[in-house]
Amino acid sequence: MYYTAVGDTTNLAARMESTAAPGTVLVSKNTFKLARDFFEFEPLGKAAVKGKAEPQDVYRLIRPGPIATRVEASQAKGWTKFVGRQEEINTLAGAFDRDNVQY
Repeated sequence: MYYTAVGDTTNLAARMESTAAPGTVLVSKNTFKLARDFFEFEPLGKAAVKGKAEPQDVYRLIRPGPIATRVEASQAKGWTKFVGRQEEINTLAGAFDRDNVQY
């Protein structure tokens, strides 16, 4: 059985690839939003894309960023507080204390 990627996302990615100059990577707005914590991009503005009624936001990949994991990305943005979750925090703290007992 063979599988193939089809659909709007695949078509837009193919358009970005075919538009990019040799040795460069262009991405759409959705890909940019997913990857912006991990890479540095240059916004290029909107561009007409075949198969799309409206011009699309385009970004050029510049280089990898200093962040490598989702945990690091969350930390860089600021940790989300556990509001109203004292019972869960106590459970986590208890589990941590049990696992760190010196024998």
